[in-house]
Amino acid sequence: MSEETFVLKGIAPVRLRPGMYIGDTDIKGYHRLLEEIVENSIQEAMAGYCDKISVTLQEDDTLVIEDNGRGIPIEGFGDNGEPILQLIFTELRAYKQYHEEGRKIRGGLHGVGLCPVNALSELLIADSYYDGNHYRVSFAHGEPTSDLENLGAETRHGTTITIRPDRQIFGDDLHFSPQLIRNYLQKLAFLNPAIRFFLNNAITGKQTVFNYREGIIDWVQGINRRKIALHDPIYASLTENGNKAQVVFQYHTGCKHTLKSFMNTIEMIDESDEIVGFYTGLASGIGVYMESIGILSMEWKKLIGKGISEWLSYTSLAYPAEKAKELAKLESTRLFERMRRGMTVIISVWMQSPQFGGCTRRLLRSPEMKKQVSVLVSEAFLQFCAQQPETARELIRHITGK
Repeated sequence: MSEETFVLKGIAPVRLRPGMYIGDTDIKGYHRLLEEIVENSIQEAMAGYCDKISVTLQEDDTLVIEDNGRGIPIEGFGDNGEPILQLIFTELRAYKQYHEEGRKIRGGLHGVGLCPVNALSELLIADSYYDGNHYRVSFAHGEPTSDLENLGAETRHGTTITIRPDRQIFGDDLHFSPQLIRNYLQKLAFLNPAIRFFLNNAITGKQTVFNYREGIIDWVQGINRRKIALHDPIYASLTENGNKAQVVFQYHTGCKHTLKSFMNTIEMIDESDEIVGFYTGLASGIGVYMESIGILSMEWKKLIGKGISEWLSYTSLAYPAEKAKELAKLESTRLFERMRRGMTVIISVWMQSPQFGGCTRRLLRSPEMKKQVSVLVSEAFLQFCAQQPETARELIRHITGK
């Protein structure tokens, strides 16, 4: 039996089962290669060293991703002292170790790093402008095609990575979508107002720049631009123990509610703790204000006391059919739906060591972040009510019907 046992090292396990590292070899997995590289650049920005990220789509389905960060170091790393620039493209654990030493904000849907990107690319060229020199390593199908090269002195700094996905892995029918890349970079620009994102399409010759100085406030206003808003966007931000939470919400006269929440730029789902924290904080703040003007009902107290998690589970169909029907009949469920009516919300949280529920990493499990967001939202809502009492009264009428 022992003779049949073997251990796959380096890029081999990635090429054998790529779905374990990028989700799938469909169009989402194809674009995941881009996202993993851009995530590396965003981490440079979070560390305060990068404010420009550029993506260029070329005619042969090659992507060039550039940033103006510090560049990837060259110094020896790992058991044998290999150059970091080469090692992080060929060993899975090297990326994790390197980033644990050099980055505070980590995450991502898969967070697999640069090695799987290389393993699943028929071409990858990494140029590092680091410490006054230009260094390069090249790969084909994950294997080095050259030793680390020093191409001479260079005044610029940053990293440029050129990739072309491997047709042996993805087939011949998939291609990079300019629209998907555009949507992705625009989302990142809303979430990272300090970074300028550039999309260069070498096929059409068009360049698009994404930079939103007001960040997620601009995003909420963009979503509501054709709606009648009931008030200005309510924004709040709080950093505790190195973890940052930002929230913007605005009600409009319509019925549809929109909520998007992101942890380290990755979108979360409804039962994620920061979303529960938002609804709990808002319900609490509304309850405090309603009590101050003498209209707090017992049912609203039940909504606050029962907690929001149960109602989110009901709306996401996590409960069995009979339980869902029972919950749907409750007055507190109706109040919860009324509270969400006409609401547009963007939540963005940044955490150093996030914990997830489930294998998809789209369900944050963090009691600390839940509390942080809940307190933040409750205080922001009450401050809004104190500053704009007439508008607040109209908003409560919209939410509660009273």
